[in-house]
Amino acid sequence: MKEVVDKRRPPAWAEVSRESAKAAAWVAAALLAVGVPAGLLWAALAPRMVWVRQGGGGYFRDSNSEALVAADDWFFLMGIAVGVVAGLIVCRLVRRHGPLLAIALAVGSLGGSYLAAVLGHWVTLPEFSSTAFLTADGKPMDYFLTVRASATIFAWPFAAEMALLLFTLLRWPREVPEPEPVIVGTAGLDGTGWPGEVHPPPVWTDQPPMGTIA
Repeated sequence: MKEVVDKRRPPAWAEVSRESAKAAAWVAAALLAVGVPAGLLWAALAPRMVWVRQGGGGYFRDSNSEALVAADDWFFLMGIAVGVVAGLIVCRLVRRHGPLLAIALAVGSLGGSYLAAVLGHWVTLPEFSSTAFLTADGKPMDYFLTVRASATIFAWPFAAEMALLLFTLLRWPREVPEPEPVIVGTAGLDGTGWPGEVHPPPVWTDQPPMGTIA
């Protein structure tokens, strides 16, 4: 008798791939959405350079190297922190959905980092441009934020992938299932007993058994 196969139903591997693709899309979209609060947080906490108006232009009061890279340092540290947390969360899902989540982690982290940099720039730019040339000469004001080192944007995805790799290696030995113990018994010495029953060995003494003549 032939087995009836429903051709309309997709195979098991297709269902697994579809589920993994959905999970990867959710991970990438969630990381991209995280870029919005990350950009707002960077705009609120990162130190800005002080700009002083003079005549028709202006100048930076603190033009040393530390003041120039202070905002980049904050963006770098924020990206490392968010990337480590994202890698830890994805590590708990990658075993079920496969390496597709690692790709989604990299793409979503890169998009979220770029969105945070652009949003932090455009949040602080209108505040500066609307009042820069309306203030009196010699009055200091905060300059707008911008990521000067482009490589800083890659800190978030790099930290996320390294955290995923590290946490996966740390969890791997614990996830290997231990083999179940197998109890092997022996039957009785006289051939009686069921397999799996354990009979103690006979104990021989110098005294003959009762009822026998020495």
